[in-house]
Amino acid sequence: MSIKTCSSCNNETTKLQKKFETDICDNCYNSDDFNYISKTDAKKKYKLKDSDLDNLICDMITHSKYKNIMCLYKKKDIMDIADSIKDEIEQNELIKQNKKISIKKKRETTVLKILNNSEITNIMSNKIIIQYIENGGMTIKNLKIYIDRITKLEKENIKDLLPSHLYDKYISGEISIDELKFYCNRKTEIGDFINELIIDEEYIEEYFINKTITAKDLKDMNERKKELIKRLEERNLVLRNDSTYCSEYIYENKRNINEVLNMVEEMNFFYTKTGYPQILRNIYRENRNYYIDFSESTKNSFSATAKKIALKEFKKQGNIKDIPSFLQ
Repeated sequence: MSIKTCSSCNNETTKLQKKFETDICDNCYNSDDFNYISKTDAKKKYKLKDSDLDNLICDMITHSKYKNIMCLYKKKDIMDIADSIKDEIEQNELIKQNKKISIKKKRETTVLKILNNSEITNIMSNKIIIQYIENGGMTIKNLKIYIDRITKLEKENIKDLLPSHLYDKYISGEISIDELKFYCNRKTEIGDFINELIIDEEYIEEYFINKTITAKDLKDMNERKKELIKRLEERNLVLRNDSTYCSEYIYENKRNINEVLNMVEEMNFFYTKTGYPQILRNIYRENRNYYIDFSESTKNSFSATAKKIALKEFKKQGNIKDIPSFLQ
């Protein structure tokens, strides 16, 4: 009987088996170095593509149960190619990161060149500059414009007085440095009293951009609103933000406060105690074929008619005590 040499371990034996186009002994045949793994399992477990397996040796065998052809690879080869691909990916990622760092350093250098020994030392911590260094996204021309605006603002020493939305508007060129100064002067003028204001935000914002409105105007509005709320509470009523009468009294100093109080009480009575809302809707419905559009005088006329009908119907119910005295 002839002696043969195993191609894997070089041990001599009388019997060799062929596996992956290699003549090997029984020990090597069952070793980890020659373990099988199917193509399907290799792709699934090691996240490989068909092209990753093109240069690997495979054994083609017929499945014992399903009789289809199976492609089997040496598991060690699959693990080696998977490690190789992983190393390549990590290397590419490292190259990418280094390139990104290089680009960021280049952008940082660009900013420093534009600054050119500027006295502003903390500009590199500005969020727009940080965003440019990290992500780019603007031309050198626009970068110079932004830096010029930021530098001017830093020199004025008013940045801490600005809300973020005004700062962003200035940086983007929507408002000027003079408008920001006006805002800051106004903020200094009104001081801590701004925290006591209960008037609508739009009027406070208007104060900061409109030279015709003064701090006294805001304070007067605030006092009128506080007084109106107090007087309404005495009548078990609340301030309605949709009331034209209330708004005109608070913000335009129109109408007498007693007139406003009576109107709020009147509308509260008609809306909560009577059938006024439905009566008014019916009047509009009955007249919609006669008007292209309803003028203010027509609307007022409809409202007065609806109130008259609603009050008459309410009185029939005998609840006279619920009717405001000025309507009886």
